[in-house]
Amino acid sequence: MIEWLYANCKGKALSLAGVRRSENLIWCETASVSRRTFLSAHHDGEAASCTTSRADSIMASSLVSVIIPVRNVAPYLLTALKSAVLQTHRPIELSIFEDASTDDSLHVAQQFVKSVDDDGITIRLSCWQCKDQAIQQREKASYICTCPSPKAEGNNKGIGNARNTAVYQSTGSHLCMLDADDIMQPTRIAKQLASSQHMPNAIIGSQVTRLPASSTHRYTAWINGMSQQQLSTHRFKEVTLITPTWFLPRTVFDKAGGFPPDLAEDLYFLHRHLTAFQQAHGHFGERAWIDPSSQPLHEQPSSLTSELQAKRPKPSHDEVTPVDACVSATPSAHQATMTSTSQQATDPKVTLATWPELRSDVDLREVALFRINEELTIYRHREGSGSYRVSQKFLRAARAKLFQEQVLTTEPWQDGFTIWGAGRNGRQFYQQLSLSNKAKVKMFVDVDPKKIGTDYPDHGPDGRGYVRSIPVHALDKLAPPFVTCVSLDRTQGQFEANLLARQAREGVDYFTFS
Repeated sequence: MIEWLYANCKGKALSLAGVRRSENLIWCETASVSRRTFLSAHHDGEAASCTTSRADSIMASSLVSVIIPVRNVAPYLLTALKSAVLQTHRPIELSIFEDASTDDSLHVAQQFVKSVDDDGITIRLSCWQCKDQAIQQREKASYICTCPSPKAEGNNKGIGNARNTAVYQSTGSHLCMLDADDIMQPTRIAKQLASSQHMPNAIIGSQVTRLPASSTHRYTAWINGMSQQQLSTHRFKEVTLITPTWFLPRTVFDKAGGFPPDLAEDLYFLHRHLTAFQQAHGHFGERAWIDPSSQPLHEQPSSLTSELQAKRPKPSHDEVTPVDACVSATPSAHQATMTSTSQQATDPKVTLATWPELRSDVDLREVALFRINEELTIYRHREGSGSYRVSQKFLRAARAKLFQEQVLTTEPWQDGFTIWGAGRNGRQFYQQLSLSNKAKVKMFVDVDPKKIGTDYPDHGPDGRGYVRSIPVHALDKLAPPFVTCVSLDRTQGQFEANLLARQAREGVDYFTFS
Protein backbone atom coordinates (compact mmCIF):
# COMPACT_ATOMS: atom_id res chain seq x y z
CA MET A 1 0.00 0.00 0.00
CA ILE A 2 1.05 3.57 -0.56
CA GLU A 3 0.82 4.09 3.20
CA TRP A 4 3.61 1.53 3.68
CA LEU A 5 5.61 3.13 0.89
CA TYR A 6 5.28 6.58 2.44
CA ALA A 7 6.22 5.33 5.90
CA ASN A 8 9.36 3.65 4.62
CA CYS A 9 10.48 6.32 2.15
CA LYS A 10 9.68 9.70 3.70
CA GLY A 11 12.83 11.71 4.16
CA LYS A 12 14.61 9.51 1.61
CA ALA A 13 14.69 9.36 -2.14
CA LEU A 14 12.36 6.93 -3.79
CA SER A 15 13.46 4.07 -5.98
CA LEU A 16 10.92 1.41 -6.77
CA ALA A 17 11.56 -2.16 -7.71
CA GLY A 18 7.98 -3.04 -8.51
CA VAL A 19 4.42 -1.92 -8.25
CA ARG A 20 1.20 -3.86 -8.16
CA ARG A 21 -2.42 -2.90 -7.71
CA SER A 22 -5.00 -4.59 -5.51
CA GLU A 23 -8.29 -2.98 -6.43
CA ASN A 24 -7.88 0.65 -5.31
CA LEU A 25 -4.94 0.01 -2.95
CA ILE A 26 -1.43 0.48 -4.24
CA TRP A 27 1.41 -1.50 -2.72
CA CYS A 28 5.04 -1.53 -3.68
CA GLU A 29 8.43 -3.08 -3.06
CA THR A 30 11.14 -0.46 -2.66
CA ALA A 31 14.88 -0.10 -2.49
CA SER A 32 16.30 2.97 -0.78
CA VAL A 33 18.51 4.94 -3.15
CA SER A 34 19.66 8.54 -2.64
CA ARG A 35 17.58 11.10 -4.53
CA ARG A 36 20.75 12.98 -5.44
CA THR A 37 22.63 10.04 -6.92
CA PHE A 38 22.60 10.02 -10.69
CA LEU A 39 24.81 7.32 -12.16
CA SER A 40 23.69 7.09 -15.74
CA ALA A 41 20.79 7.90 -18.01
CA HIS A 42 19.46 7.45 -21.48
CA HIS A 43 17.94 9.95 -23.86
CA ASP A 44 16.03 8.59 -26.85
CA GLY A 45 17.93 5.36 -26.45
CA GLU A 46 21.36 7.01 -26.26
CA ALA A 47 23.50 6.87 -23.16
CA ALA A 48 24.20 10.08 -21.30
CA SER A 49 25.90 10.96 -18.04
CA CYS A 50 25.54 13.75 -15.56
CA THR A 51 27.23 14.84 -12.35
CA THR A 52 25.34 15.24 -9.11
CA SER A 53 26.28 18.89 -8.78
CA ARG A 54 24.99 19.68 -12.27
CA ALA A 55 21.61 18.10 -11.57
CA ASP A 56 21.36 19.80 -8.18
CA SER A 57 22.14 23.24 -9.56
CA ILE A 58 19.38 22.95 -12.14
CA MET A 59 16.64 21.16 -10.27
CA ALA A 60 17.10 22.68 -6.80
CA SER A 61 16.94 26.28 -7.98
CA SER A 62 13.16 26.49 -8.36
CA LEU A 63 10.67 26.24 -5.50
CA VAL A 64 7.54 24.50 -6.79
CA SER A 65 4.27 25.06 -4.95
CA VAL A 66 1.86 22.12 -5.15
CA ILE A 67 -1.61 23.71 -5.19
CA ILE A 68 -4.13 21.45 -3.43
CA PRO A 69 -7.74 22.63 -2.94
CA VAL A 70 -9.58 20.37 -0.51
CA ARG A 71 -13.30 19.81 0.01
CA ASN A 72 -15.00 16.63 1.21
CA VAL A 73 -12.26 14.25 0.07
CA ALA A 74 -11.30 12.61 3.36
CA PRO A 75 -11.16 9.05 1.91
CA TYR A 76 -8.68 10.09 -0.80
CA LEU A 77 -6.71 12.99 0.67
CA LEU A 78 -3.88 11.05 2.34
CA THR A 79 -2.99 9.28 -0.90
CA ALA A 80 -2.85 12.57 -2.81
CA LEU A 81 -0.70 14.27 -0.15
CA LYS A 82 1.68 11.34 0.08
CA SER A 83 2.15 11.31 -3.68
CA ALA A 84 3.20 14.97 -3.41
CA VAL A 85 5.72 14.26 -0.64
CA LEU A 86 7.18 11.38 -2.66
CA GLN A 87 8.17 13.67 -5.55
CA THR A 88 11.80 13.40 -6.62
CA HIS A 89 12.17 17.17 -6.96
CA ARG A 90 13.17 19.43 -4.08
CA PRO A 91 12.39 22.04 -2.89
CA ILE A 92 8.61 21.84 -2.93
CA GLU A 93 5.88 23.60 -0.98
CA LEU A 94 2.54 21.99 -0.20
CA SER A 95 -0.07 24.76 -0.33
CA ILE A 96 -3.33 23.26 0.92
CA PHE A 97 -6.57 25.20 1.25
CA GLU A 98 -9.43 23.41 2.99
CA ASP A 99 -12.68 24.86 1.64
CA ALA A 100 -15.24 24.33 4.42
CA SER A 101 -15.61 20.57 4.17
CA THR A 102 -18.45 18.82 5.94
CA ASP A 103 -16.35 15.69 6.48
CA ASP A 104 -13.01 15.19 8.24
CA SER A 105 -10.81 16.54 5.45
CA LEU A 106 -9.36 19.37 7.55
CA HIS A 107 -8.45 17.00 10.39
CA VAL A 108 -6.85 14.56 7.92
CA ALA A 109 -4.73 17.35 6.44
CA GLN A 110 -3.72 18.69 9.86
CA GLN A 111 -2.61 15.27 11.04
CA PHE A 112 -0.71 14.57 7.84
CA VAL A 113 1.37 17.76 7.78
CA LYS A 114 2.57 17.00 11.32
CA SER A 115 4.18 13.83 9.96
CA VAL A 116 6.18 15.56 7.21
CA ASP A 117 9.84 15.56 8.18
CA ASP A 118 11.81 16.73 5.15
CA ASP A 119 14.03 19.80 4.92
CA GLY A 120 13.10 20.13 1.26
CA ILE A 121 9.35 20.48 1.95
CA THR A 122 7.53 23.47 3.40
CA ILE A 123 3.87 23.46 4.40
CA ARG A 124 1.13 26.04 4.01
CA LEU A 125 -2.22 24.77 5.24
CA SER A 126 -5.18 27.08 5.77
CA CYS A 127 -8.96 26.80 5.92
CA TRP A 128 -11.85 29.17 5.30
CA GLN A 129 -11.50 30.49 8.85
CA CYS A 130 -7.80 31.48 8.68
CA LYS A 131 -7.03 31.97 4.97
CA ASP A 132 -6.54 35.75 5.25
CA GLN A 133 -3.99 35.25 8.01
CA ALA A 134 -2.18 32.61 5.94
CA ILE A 135 -1.93 34.97 2.95
CA GLN A 136 -0.69 37.82 5.15
CA GLN A 137 2.02 35.58 6.61
CA ARG A 138 3.48 34.37 3.32
CA GLU A 139 6.91 35.63 4.36
CA LYS A 140 7.04 33.11 7.19
CA ALA A 141 8.72 29.77 6.62
CA SER A 142 5.43 27.89 6.96
CA TYR A 143 1.82 28.23 8.03
CA ILE A 144 -0.22 25.41 9.53
CA CYS A 145 -3.88 25.84 10.36
CA THR A 146 -4.85 24.90 13.91
CA CYS A 147 -8.53 25.73 13.58
CA PRO A 148 -11.10 23.20 14.74
CA SER A 149 -13.01 21.50 11.96
CA PRO A 150 -16.67 22.30 12.57
CA LYS A 151 -19.30 21.35 10.06
CA ALA A 152 -19.06 24.36 7.77
CA GLU A 153 -21.87 23.97 5.27
CA GLY A 154 -22.41 27.16 3.28
CA ASN A 155 -18.96 28.68 3.84
CA ASN A 156 -17.30 27.19 0.76
CA LYS A 157 -16.76 29.57 -2.16
CA GLY A 158 -16.18 27.13 -5.00
CA ILE A 159 -13.22 25.38 -6.58
CA GLY A 160 -11.98 28.46 -8.44
CA ASN A 161 -11.77 30.47 -5.25
CA ALA A 162 -10.15 27.52 -3.44
CA ARG A 163 -7.42 27.20 -6.08
CA ASN A 164 -6.81 30.96 -6.02
CA THR A 165 -6.47 30.96 -2.23
CA ALA A 166 -3.95 28.10 -2.33
CA VAL A 167 -1.97 30.04 -4.94
CA TYR A 168 -2.13 33.36 -3.07
CA GLN A 169 -0.80 31.83 0.16
CA SER A 170 2.02 30.03 -1.68
CA THR A 171 5.48 31.36 -2.49
CA GLY A 172 6.91 29.15 -5.27
CA SER A 173 8.05 30.43 -8.63
CA HIS A 174 6.17 27.55 -10.28
CA LEU A 175 2.74 26.10 -9.54
CA CYS A 176 1.77 22.43 -9.79
CA MET A 177 -1.98 21.78 -9.65
CA LEU A 178 -3.14 18.66 -7.83
CA ASP A 179 -6.73 17.76 -7.05
CA ALA A 180 -7.10 16.24 -3.60
CA ASP A 181 -8.51 12.96 -4.93
CA ASP A 182 -5.80 12.42 -7.59
CA ILE A 183 -2.28 11.01 -7.46
CA MET A 184 1.03 12.20 -8.91
CA GLN A 185 3.75 9.94 -10.24
CA PRO A 186 7.04 10.61 -8.37
CA THR A 187 8.79 12.29 -11.31
CA ARG A 188 5.92 14.51 -12.38
CA ILE A 189 7.26 17.79 -10.97
CA ALA A 190 10.82 17.16 -12.15
CA LYS A 191 9.72 16.44 -15.71
CA GLN A 192 7.23 19.29 -15.94
CA LEU A 193 9.67 21.77 -14.44
CA ALA A 194 12.27 20.82 -17.05
CA SER A 195 9.74 21.51 -19.83
CA SER A 196 8.58 24.73 -18.20
CA GLN A 197 12.14 26.05 -18.06
CA HIS A 198 12.19 25.84 -21.86
CA MET A 199 8.61 27.04 -22.40
CA PRO A 200 8.23 29.93 -19.94
CA ASN A 201 4.88 31.12 -21.30
CA ALA A 202 3.15 27.76 -21.38
CA ILE A 203 0.87 25.66 -19.24
CA ILE A 204 2.48 22.22 -19.13
CA GLY A 205 0.20 19.20 -18.78
CA SER A 206 0.58 15.46 -19.08
CA GLN A 207 -1.28 12.38 -20.11
CA VAL A 208 -3.33 10.69 -17.42
CA THR A 209 -4.12 7.26 -16.09
CA ARG A 210 -7.84 6.95 -15.35
CA LEU A 211 -8.93 5.45 -12.04
CA PRO A 212 -10.86 3.20 -12.12
CA ALA A 213 -9.35 1.97 -15.37
CA SER A 214 -12.75 1.00 -16.78
CA SER A 215 -14.16 4.55 -16.74
CA THR A 216 -14.51 7.14 -19.55
CA HIS A 217 -12.51 5.36 -22.26
CA ARG A 218 -13.41 7.80 -25.05
CA TYR A 219 -12.70 10.91 -22.98
CA THR A 220 -9.40 9.53 -21.68
CA ALA A 221 -8.31 8.57 -25.19
CA TRP A 222 -9.16 12.08 -26.40
CA ILE A 223 -7.23 13.99 -23.73
CA ASN A 224 -4.26 11.61 -24.06
CA GLY A 225 -4.30 11.41 -27.86
CA MET A 226 -4.59 14.98 -29.16
CA SER A 227 -1.68 16.46 -31.06
CA GLN A 228 0.17 19.36 -29.46
CA GLN A 229 -1.46 21.76 -31.92
CA GLN A 230 -4.92 20.44 -31.09
CA LEU A 231 -4.44 21.46 -27.47
CA SER A 232 -5.09 24.97 -28.78
CA THR A 233 -7.35 24.35 -31.77
CA HIS A 234 -9.71 21.99 -29.88
CA ARG A 235 -10.23 24.55 -27.10
CA PHE A 236 -13.91 25.02 -28.01
CA LYS A 237 -14.63 21.31 -27.68
CA GLU A 238 -13.51 20.89 -24.07
CA VAL A 239 -10.68 21.71 -21.67
CA THR A 240 -7.85 20.11 -23.62
CA LEU A 241 -5.33 19.99 -20.76
CA ILE A 242 -7.16 18.86 -17.65
CA THR A 243 -6.45 20.99 -14.59
CA PRO A 244 -5.01 18.30 -12.25
CA THR A 245 -2.10 17.96 -14.70
CA TRP A 246 -1.29 21.70 -14.98
CA PHE A 247 2.16 23.01 -14.22
CA LEU A 248 2.93 26.68 -14.87
CA PRO A 249 5.14 29.57 -13.84
CA ARG A 250 3.52 31.96 -11.40
CA THR A 251 3.93 34.70 -14.01
CA VAL A 252 1.60 32.79 -16.36
CA PHE A 253 -0.98 32.47 -13.59
CA ASP A 254 -0.77 36.20 -12.85
CA LYS A 255 -1.17 37.18 -16.51
CA ALA A 256 -4.37 35.13 -16.71
CA GLY A 257 -5.72 36.85 -13.58
CA GLY A 258 -6.38 33.69 -11.60
CA PHE A 259 -9.41 31.42 -11.67
CA PRO A 260 -12.83 33.05 -11.96
CA PRO A 261 -15.37 32.32 -9.23
CA ASP A 262 -17.86 30.98 -11.79
CA LEU A 263 -18.68 27.41 -12.70
CA ALA A 264 -16.34 25.91 -15.32
CA GLU A 265 -13.44 27.83 -13.79
CA ASP A 266 -10.90 25.61 -15.58
CA LEU A 267 -12.44 26.34 -18.99
CA TYR A 268 -12.44 30.07 -18.33
CA PHE A 269 -8.88 30.08 -16.95
CA LEU A 270 -7.59 28.19 -19.98
CA HIS A 271 -9.18 30.75 -22.29
CA ARG A 272 -7.95 33.64 -20.16
CA HIS A 273 -4.45 32.27 -20.54
CA LEU A 274 -4.80 31.76 -24.29
CA THR A 275 -6.33 35.22 -24.77
CA ALA A 276 -3.47 36.85 -22.84
CA PHE A 277 -1.01 34.78 -24.89
CA GLN A 278 -2.69 35.83 -28.14
CA GLN A 279 -2.51 39.48 -27.19
CA ALA A 280 1.24 39.13 -26.57
CA HIS A 281 2.15 36.80 -29.44
CA GLY A 282 -0.52 37.25 -32.11
CA HIS A 283 -1.79 33.67 -31.99
CA PHE A 284 -3.25 31.15 -29.53
CA GLY A 285 -0.22 28.87 -29.52
CA GLU A 286 -1.15 26.76 -32.53
CA ARG A 287 1.58 28.24 -34.76
CA ALA A 288 4.33 26.60 -32.74
CA TRP A 289 3.28 23.13 -33.89
CA ILE A 290 3.06 21.16 -37.11
CA ASP A 291 -0.52 20.86 -38.38
CA PRO A 292 -1.58 17.22 -37.90
CA SER A 293 -4.04 17.55 -40.81
CA SER A 294 -1.04 17.61 -43.13
CA GLN A 295 -0.25 14.01 -42.13
CA PRO A 296 -1.86 10.87 -43.59
CA LEU A 297 -4.83 9.71 -41.55
CA HIS A 298 -3.06 6.63 -40.18
CA GLU A 299 -0.24 8.81 -38.83
CA GLN A 300 -2.39 11.36 -37.06
CA PRO A 301 -2.47 11.36 -33.25
CA SER A 302 -6.20 11.36 -32.65
CA SER A 303 -9.04 10.07 -30.57
CA LEU A 304 -9.55 7.22 -33.03
CA THR A 305 -7.53 5.12 -30.58
CA SER A 306 -10.44 5.10 -28.15
CA GLU A 307 -12.04 2.06 -29.75
CA LEU A 308 -8.84 0.12 -29.18
CA GLN A 309 -8.59 1.53 -25.65
CA ALA A 310 -12.10 0.36 -24.88
CA LYS A 311 -11.30 -3.15 -26.08
CA ARG A 312 -8.10 -3.43 -24.06
CA PRO A 313 -8.40 -6.25 -21.53
CA LYS A 314 -8.51 -5.16 -17.92
CA PRO A 315 -5.25 -6.10 -16.16
CA SER A 316 -5.33 -8.60 -13.35
CA HIS A 317 -4.67 -7.48 -9.79
CA ASP A 318 -1.16 -8.87 -9.85
CA GLU A 319 -0.19 -7.42 -13.21
CA VAL A 320 2.54 -4.76 -13.14
CA THR A 321 1.50 -1.95 -15.51
CA PRO A 322 1.99 1.83 -15.53
CA VAL A 323 -1.77 2.24 -16.00
CA ASP A 324 -2.47 0.82 -12.56
CA ALA A 325 0.61 1.98 -10.69
CA CYS A 326 0.36 4.81 -8.21
CA VAL A 327 4.10 5.24 -8.22
CA SER A 328 6.05 3.14 -10.66
CA ALA A 329 9.70 3.23 -11.60
CA THR A 330 12.77 1.08 -11.31
CA PRO A 331 16.01 2.42 -9.78
CA SER A 332 17.51 2.90 -13.24
CA ALA A 333 14.36 4.63 -14.43
CA HIS A 334 14.55 7.13 -11.59
CA GLN A 335 18.18 7.83 -12.30
CA ALA A 336 17.49 8.11 -16.02
CA THR A 337 14.61 10.49 -15.46
CA MET A 338 16.55 12.87 -13.26
CA THR A 339 19.67 12.88 -15.41
CA SER A 340 17.66 13.27 -18.60
CA THR A 341 15.74 16.11 -16.96
CA SER A 342 18.93 17.94 -16.07
CA GLN A 343 20.35 17.41 -19.55
CA GLN A 344 17.18 18.76 -21.18
CA ALA A 345 17.32 21.85 -19.01
CA THR A 346 20.80 22.75 -20.26
CA ASP A 347 20.88 21.45 -23.83
CA PRO A 348 18.25 22.91 -26.22
CA LYS A 349 19.36 20.69 -29.09
CA VAL A 350 18.65 17.57 -27.06
CA THR A 351 15.28 18.94 -26.00
CA LEU A 352 14.15 19.90 -29.50
CA ALA A 353 14.80 16.35 -30.65
CA THR A 354 12.24 15.11 -28.14
CA TRP A 355 9.43 17.28 -29.59
CA PRO A 356 8.92 16.08 -33.18
CA GLU A 357 5.69 18.09 -33.58
CA LEU A 358 7.50 21.38 -32.95
CA ARG A 359 8.15 23.58 -35.98
CA SER A 360 11.86 23.74 -36.69
CA ASP A 361 11.98 27.54 -36.73
CA VAL A 362 9.90 28.17 -33.61
CA ASP A 363 10.94 30.12 -30.55
CA LEU A 364 9.94 28.07 -27.50
CA ARG A 365 8.44 31.20 -25.98
CA GLU A 366 5.75 30.82 -28.68
CA VAL A 367 4.35 27.69 -26.98
CA ALA A 368 1.13 28.31 -25.02
CA LEU A 369 0.14 24.74 -24.14
CA PHE A 370 2.26 21.60 -24.00
CA ARG A 371 1.47 18.05 -22.92
CA ILE A 372 4.18 15.64 -21.79
CA ASN A 373 3.22 12.36 -23.40
CA GLU A 374 3.61 10.31 -20.26
CA GLU A 375 0.95 9.39 -17.73
CA LEU A 376 2.26 11.51 -14.86
CA THR A 377 -1.10 11.93 -13.09
CA ILE A 378 -3.62 9.36 -11.94
CA TYR A 379 -6.96 11.04 -12.53
CA ARG A 380 -9.78 9.73 -10.39
CA HIS A 381 -13.29 9.44 -11.77
CA ARG A 382 -15.91 9.68 -9.06
CA GLU A 383 -19.46 10.88 -8.75
CA GLY A 384 -19.84 13.93 -6.57
CA SER A 385 -16.72 15.67 -7.87
CA GLY A 386 -16.95 19.30 -9.00
CA SER A 387 -17.25 18.43 -12.69
CA TYR A 388 -20.56 16.65 -12.03
CA ARG A 389 -22.12 19.90 -10.84
CA VAL A 390 -21.68 21.65 -14.21
CA SER A 391 -24.35 20.81 -16.78
CA GLN A 392 -23.56 20.19 -20.43
CA LYS A 393 -25.99 22.96 -21.33
CA PHE A 394 -24.01 25.46 -19.25
CA LEU A 395 -20.71 24.32 -20.76
CA ARG A 396 -22.09 24.47 -24.30
CA ALA A 397 -23.26 28.05 -23.77
CA ALA A 398 -19.90 29.03 -22.24
CA ARG A 399 -17.93 27.52 -25.11
CA ALA A 400 -20.18 29.12 -27.72
CA LYS A 401 -19.70 32.52 -26.09
CA LEU A 402 -15.93 32.10 -26.14
CA PHE A 403 -16.04 30.98 -29.78
CA GLN A 404 -17.98 34.08 -30.76
CA GLU A 405 -15.56 36.36 -28.92
CA GLN A 406 -12.38 34.78 -30.26
CA VAL A 407 -13.34 33.66 -33.78
CA LEU A 408 -16.46 35.30 -35.16
CA THR A 409 -14.99 38.77 -34.70
CA THR A 410 -12.11 37.96 -37.10
CA GLU A 411 -11.69 37.62 -40.85
CA PRO A 412 -12.96 35.71 -42.74
CA TRP A 413 -15.42 34.40 -40.15
CA GLN A 414 -17.25 37.64 -39.61
CA ASP A 415 -18.30 37.55 -43.27
CA GLY A 416 -20.07 34.21 -42.89
CA PHE A 417 -19.42 30.53 -42.18
CA THR A 418 -20.90 27.03 -42.49
CA ILE A 419 -21.94 24.55 -39.80
CA TRP A 420 -20.97 20.94 -40.56
CA GLY A 421 -23.63 18.80 -38.92
CA ALA A 422 -27.36 19.42 -39.19
CA GLY A 423 -28.18 17.09 -36.32
CA ARG A 424 -28.66 17.88 -32.65
CA ASN A 425 -25.11 19.13 -32.05
CA GLY A 426 -25.20 21.55 -34.97
CA ARG A 427 -28.64 22.88 -34.06
CA GLN A 428 -27.67 23.37 -30.41
CA PHE A 429 -24.55 25.28 -31.46
CA TYR A 430 -26.61 27.51 -33.73
CA GLN A 431 -29.10 28.27 -30.96
CA GLN A 432 -26.29 29.46 -28.67
CA LEU A 433 -25.22 32.15 -31.15
CA SER A 434 -26.24 35.78 -30.82
CA LEU A 435 -28.74 37.13 -33.34
CA SER A 436 -26.00 38.91 -35.28
CA ASN A 437 -23.87 35.78 -35.43
CA LYS A 438 -26.79 33.56 -36.42
CA ALA A 439 -27.13 35.79 -39.46
CA LYS A 440 -23.56 34.85 -40.45
CA VAL A 441 -24.47 31.15 -40.87
CA LYS A 442 -24.66 30.52 -44.61
CA MET A 443 -25.73 26.87 -44.54
CA PHE A 444 -25.54 23.52 -42.81
CA VAL A 445 -23.83 20.55 -44.50
CA ASP A 446 -24.42 16.90 -43.70
CA VAL A 447 -23.93 13.37 -45.04
CA ASP A 448 -27.40 12.14 -44.06
CA PRO A 449 -29.59 11.83 -47.21
CA LYS A 450 -32.67 12.50 -45.07
CA LYS A 451 -31.32 15.94 -44.10
CA ILE A 452 -29.75 17.00 -47.41
CA GLY A 453 -32.06 19.25 -49.40
CA THR A 454 -34.16 20.28 -46.41
CA ASP A 455 -34.17 23.56 -44.52
CA TYR A 456 -33.55 24.26 -40.87
CA PRO A 457 -36.16 26.79 -39.66
CA ASP A 458 -35.03 29.46 -37.19
CA HIS A 459 -38.03 30.24 -35.00
CA GLY A 460 -36.32 32.93 -32.97
CA PRO A 461 -35.19 32.97 -29.33
CA ASP A 462 -38.63 32.09 -27.95
CA GLY A 463 -39.28 29.36 -30.54
CA ARG A 464 -42.60 30.89 -31.57
CA GLY A 465 -41.71 33.21 -34.42
CA TYR A 466 -39.99 32.79 -37.75
CA VAL A 467 -36.69 34.41 -38.67
CA ARG A 468 -35.43 32.49 -41.68
CA SER A 469 -34.73 29.04 -43.11
CA ILE A 470 -31.18 27.79 -43.45
CA PRO A 471 -30.50 25.25 -46.24
CA VAL A 472 -28.87 21.88 -45.57
CA HIS A 473 -26.49 20.84 -48.36
CA ALA A 474 -24.27 17.88 -49.12
CA LEU A 475 -20.55 17.93 -48.34
CA ASP A 476 -19.62 18.96 -51.87
CA LYS A 477 -20.88 22.46 -50.99
CA LEU A 478 -18.58 22.77 -48.00
CA ALA A 479 -15.97 25.51 -48.12
CA PRO A 480 -13.98 27.32 -45.41
CA PRO A 481 -14.55 28.71 -42.93
CA PHE A 482 -16.67 26.14 -41.13
CA VAL A 483 -17.38 24.68 -37.70
CA THR A 484 -17.64 20.92 -37.24
CA CYS A 485 -20.44 19.89 -34.90
CA VAL A 486 -20.07 16.13 -35.35
CA SER A 487 -18.98 13.94 -32.47
CA LEU A 488 -15.49 12.62 -33.00
CA ASP A 489 -14.96 8.87 -33.09
CA ARG A 490 -18.66 8.05 -33.50
CA THR A 491 -18.81 7.35 -37.26
CA GLN A 492 -16.30 4.49 -37.59
CA GLY A 493 -13.77 6.92 -39.07
CA GLN A 494 -16.05 8.27 -41.85
CA PHE A 495 -16.19 11.81 -40.46
CA GLU A 496 -12.43 11.95 -39.87
CA ALA A 497 -11.75 10.69 -43.42
CA ASN A 498 -14.14 13.26 -44.92
CA LEU A 499 -12.49 16.00 -42.89
CA LEU A 500 -9.00 14.98 -43.98
CA ALA A 501 -10.13 14.97 -47.62
CA ARG A 502 -11.04 18.66 -47.35
CA GLN A 503 -7.34 19.47 -46.72
CA ALA A 504 -8.49 22.27 -44.43
CA ARG A 505 -6.31 23.79 -41.71
CA GLU A 506 -7.67 23.45 -38.22
CA GLY A 507 -7.61 26.73 -36.35
CA VAL A 508 -7.66 28.67 -39.62
CA ASP A 509 -10.20 27.15 -42.01
CA TYR A 510 -12.25 25.35 -39.39
CA PHE A 511 -12.75 24.67 -35.68
CA THR A 512 -14.16 21.66 -33.86
CA PHE A 513 -16.99 22.48 -31.47
CA SER A 514 -18.46 19.14 -30.41
